[in-house]
Amino acid sequence: MIRQATRDDIDAITAMAAKFYETTEYNAHFPFDRESVERLCGLLMDQGVLLVATMDEKLVGMIGLIVAPFMFNHDFLSANEVVWWVDPAVQGLGVGSGLLQFAERHCRERGAKTMQMVTLSNSPEVAAVTYQRAGFRHSETCFTKGL
Repeated sequence: MIRQATRDDIDAITAMAAKFYETTEYNAHFPFDRESVERLCGLLMDQGVLLVATMDEKLVGMIGLIVAPFMFNHDFLSANEVVWWVDPAVQGLGVGSGLLQFAERHCRERGAKTMQMVTLSNSPEVAAVTYQRAGFRHSETCFTKGL
């Protein structure tokens, strides 16, 4: 089941975020901060989209996007991914695709005209394939350097 996250989900979301964060390149530059993630959850609930997937009443995935004015034309809103994660134990069961579909609907309802999803350098290939199947087009690649 996929639903909007609630304040009661923040502990479980933060635990999932910690698992996700361990696998990212950002982990080499910044330590994980639980309090920051908790504040981010509140921000996404209030000003964006934060959805969770459950199986047997346990959270097994999440997707979060911030909905904000588009940088080159503030008359329009754009949704930008902050996090999309599915527990490896349930990957391949459609949870990720389901989260993506629900997020698209919720972003549209929030007034977003575009939705931008990202892949990390170590994202599984299925992430990009899932985006393409859902109608996304490659638009940008970014590079990170520690300073």
